[in-house]
Amino acid sequence: MALPFALSQHFAISALFSASVQARPVNFFRWVTHRPMPETATIELTLELEHPVVIWVLQLGGWLPLPFSSANIILVDRCITAAISKLINRPDRKDLEAERWWLSYLNNSRYQLNSFIQASEGQYGRIPSYDEFSTALNSTNILLSKSLPEAHVFWHNHDEYPRLYEVITAIAPRHQREVDFLVEVSPILSARVSERNTNRVESQILELASKYNILKNSLVLFAALSCLYEPQDGSEPRIGRGVLKPKGSYSHQQAYNALSDIRSLEYLAAGSGLFGTSVGLCTRDKYLAAFWTYLNIHNPQWSEDRFSAKITPKPELFPRLNLHQIGKLLSRLRAVT
Repeated sequence: MALPFALSQHFAISALFSASVQARPVNFFRWVTHRPMPETATIELTLELEHPVVIWVLQLGGWLPLPFSSANIILVDRCITAAISKLINRPDRKDLEAERWWLSYLNNSRYQLNSFIQASEGQYGRIPSYDEFSTALNSTNILLSKSLPEAHVFWHNHDEYPRLYEVITAIAPRHQREVDFLVEVSPILSARVSERNTNRVESQILELASKYNILKNSLVLFAALSCLYEPQDGSEPRIGRGVLKPKGSYSHQQAYNALSDIRSLEYLAAGSGLFGTSVGLCTRDKYLAAFWTYLNIHNPQWSEDRFSAKITPKPELFPRLNLHQIGKLLSRLRAVT
């Protein structure tokens, strides 16, 4: 049974993808108690690749390597642009051979590259000013156009920039609460939590979520709980830890950077409500790819002026818990006030 929840902040997401799509505010996630997803078929393939997968395209249902993704609208994150810049500055870098090989697939006319995510994050560990955002959007588009000339880079008209910037500023109050939450919760999660202390630490996390008015379906809260319920022996998967990178002393800038990655998944989910699997997020961050995959965000849809989706987390997100315990955890989340 679906449990509907609504975010208190709305923003016009459609402007991110196309000026021709009427702007509609976002009302993000619903989530459902975990249950196994039905399988209709299983296909096994063995592929021999020249290089290991180091670039992932996230889309509805999980992730795929670039050549196999159905997405043609590609959101490009800072990990991708950083690799491109390094290869431009040092074309002979041997440590980026795999990135060079995979990025060559992105240099294709089937792709429309969108640099909004890179520009929205800024460079200074805080929400960028309008001028900083505009400059970053232009410079990133120039970088992509020069390095990937066969791909189509999405250039917004300058008169659309204020509308795009509203996508960032509309969520600023929620963003600040989530930053403050991460700064305070990070020391609690800086070291693996022993089995006997998990209940106490979970209570602390949920108390902090209430203190900062963190929505019970917030992705940042899921990331914190994933960190808590990672394997006790330190083995993989350590998805929440890989996304948040908690430390005993956690700065607002570190929290901002982690939240920027998480926010990109919200943009991907909302865009998927408009264009389905035609939208993808291209990243080099394997933990972000795993977080998206095991959150299992599905059924994104727009209804008039509201967006909704469902979250059915998979067991890999909480390795210490069995299916029954995951259901209990989601029930406790529902009770957060």
